[in-house]
Amino acid sequence: MRARQLGITVGSGTTGEFNTITDVPGVRVGHSTPISAIDGK
Repeated sequence: MRARQLGITVGSGTTGEFNTITDVPGVRVGHSTPISAIDGK
């Protein structure tokens, strides 16, 4: 169950089309895998 389903809201904005972080203009979502100790150091 989500907080919104319980009547709890965070902030004063409205939800976007998908109700996700990607609905926020200018926000890009991605991932990366940091690789360390490539030479065994």
